[in-house]
Amino acid sequence: MAMQGVSLASAMSGGSGTEIGATAGDMVGGMGGAAAGGLAGAAIGSVVPIIGTAIGGIVGSIAGGMGGGALGEWVGTSLGKLVGTWFTDDKTDQPAPKAIAQQTKQLQSNNKSMTFAPTIHLTPTGNPAYDQQVSDQILERLKAEFAQGMMGNMDVATRADGSLTDKRGS
Repeated sequence: MAMQGVSLASAMSGGSGTEIGATAGDMVGGMGGAAAGGLAGAAIGSVVPIIGTAIGGIVGSIAGGMGGGALGEWVGTSLGKLVGTWFTDDKTDQPAPKAIAQQTKQLQSNNKSMTFAPTIHLTPTGNPAYDQQVSDQILERLKAEFAQGMMGNMDVATRADGSLTDKRGS
């Protein structure tokens, strides 16, 4: 099962729809077949209680897993060909519509000018380590307060991220 999971991940990262369908079908069919075979084997093996049930369950699981895997791979390949055609176009490779591209350019060119030149006077205490610690704390606080303005044009990214979650249904 772990190897089938690795195969499925590999197929999803670089395989075709048919390959993904076949691998997923093999995995699901193998699990379903193993469960069904194990139950059938255990039921048949119950003629000889305890030992027969255990042996029948094990043999049934193995046979069912192999048969279910083969059947699942066949069904997965067939469905993979069909479903794979639905996702052949990569929408991310297509250029954005003109209206959206123009709006993006306008938003990115909306540069805000900000001048920030604070003057802070600190009187030394005579303890250099303490003075350095206080100045570091002041710098960190200033960076935190003005990080939004110092990062440049982040409002486009912020609005884009926000627009992804604006239409959530409750």
